[in-house]
Amino acid sequence: MPESEVYGSVSPATGGSSSPLPSELEQLTTMLSSKSSKEVLEHYLGLNKLQAVSPVAENMIVVCFDTESWTNDHNKITEVGVSTFDSRDMRVVKEAGPYSENLLKQVYFYHARILENAHLLNIKYCVGNPDTQVISPSSQPTSADRMISNRFGQTRFLTRPEACGMLTEMIAWPIDERQPELGFCPVVVMGHALNGDISMLKNTLGFNSASLGSVVKCGYAARSHNQIGLRNLVGSCGFSYRDPHTASNDAAMTLICALQMILPAALKPSSTPLQRVVDEVELASRAQKWTWGNDMYCLRCGEYGHTKNNFRGRRCSKKICCMHCRNAKVEKRIKAASTHRTECCITYARSGGSVLSSTVADWMLGVEGLEVVKLKPGEWW
Repeated sequence: MPESEVYGSVSPATGGSSSPLPSELEQLTTMLSSKSSKEVLEHYLGLNKLQAVSPVAENMIVVCFDTESWTNDHNKITEVGVSTFDSRDMRVVKEAGPYSENLLKQVYFYHARILENAHLLNIKYCVGNPDTQVISPSSQPTSADRMISNRFGQTRFLTRPEACGMLTEMIAWPIDERQPELGFCPVVVMGHALNGDISMLKNTLGFNSASLGSVVKCGYAARSHNQIGLRNLVGSCGFSYRDPHTASNDAAMTLICALQMILPAALKPSSTPLQRVVDEVELASRAQKWTWGNDMYCLRCGEYGHTKNNFRGRRCSKKICCMHCRNAKVEKRIKAASTHRTECCITYARSGGSVLSSTVADWMLGVEGLEVVKLKPGEWW
């Protein structure tokens, strides 16, 4: 398969005092820059083995990012989705399974809703509502279906500093926790719209994936140098594009596509539909647990421990009032005043007003406008 059939790639500059064995990581970066994307993908999936590369490559971690922001103000990041795996886990899988099902079940999926902006839903462009109820692929709802429209992994609410800390830990994975002197695993970063996601994470969360020197390669999933939309990419691979613009769904579908584009024909049996494999991976991922942030947060009253739709078995009914809507001259807004807090008034936010409470404001990083970061082949910011 030609290079253009897998994904475009760029090689980041590495180094820095916090990176262990910098010369080895630099050598690996140089070696990977001369390898095709297909070769690198096959190596960290355990489908093939790269020759003449540094031994540290055996500890490679793959991290696939996706972000969502409020389309009325892209300074307000609303979600982060991550699909990640350890290549060491992949290589011990004896059989990849149809459409790499057994490999995909080694992937961990994370859906983080940014607490400060979680109430800002896109209702006109890039529509995605993580508050909606997911429907079980088996059409038989279970207890797991209290999950919202995120289909992969579990959803948790993180403040912006918490989200930055989570992402930093993901690229600072120790080679061996018992031997910290060995340092971090080399990391391959990928995504579908990677340039925009990297810029978003850097400018809204203060997260710079190059800061630790552990990233040795990054790239975007596409079938050609003229990148197509994720919907078309998913369709070309043969499975359904469901609940888009929810960050973990998009990150997961990007990674699934990347795998399908390099799998040999022998792993794509006509007797097993890819959609069945995707459904099985979805269901298995819902059992994954993670601990950053909180799993229960009420967007209505702003308290932890329950959601707006489930406070002791009922909808949250705590007394709240939006002063913007209460003082409005429109009857519809006046009636809506008891449905949300002042600091979470979307109507006021859309008009250009501030929607931050004093406590949330303390969490903000004070970024003034997006710093556009553009990656070109052979460049890293």
